[in-house]
Amino acid sequence: MFYRQNGEVISAKFGANEIKIGQIVTVDEAGNAKAGEAGKDFLGIALENTADVIRGNEVRICTEGVFELSKDSAVATDLGKGVKIVSANKVAITSAPADVKIGQIVGIVNESKVLVKIK
Repeated sequence: MFYRQNGEVISAKFGANEIKIGQIVTVDEAGNAKAGEAGKDFLGIALENTADVIRGNEVRICTEGVFELSKDSAVATDLGKGVKIVSANKVAITSAPADVKIGQIVGIVNESKVLVKIK
């Protein structure tokens, strides 16, 4: 679910990778957009499904905004903490200097969903 979408929308080639709307998007080894993978360079949140793209081999990605993402055991003390990618739909609190921080928790939806501000 998308809560706020201000800022940049980019397009990126996705090759043969499948990406679904609302998923975290990272970069694969060939330089194509791919559904989120831990430790990879972060592009943003997918604004469309690659299966529905009819204008070539590029997917639109939002690089700024507030988005609802899954997190194991979301609690009030998570507010304000940085997050890293666990999977295409899930984040976790950053805990090591080498973690790729993709945003900050700005809201708790329920025990398994958080609002993450990316920028």
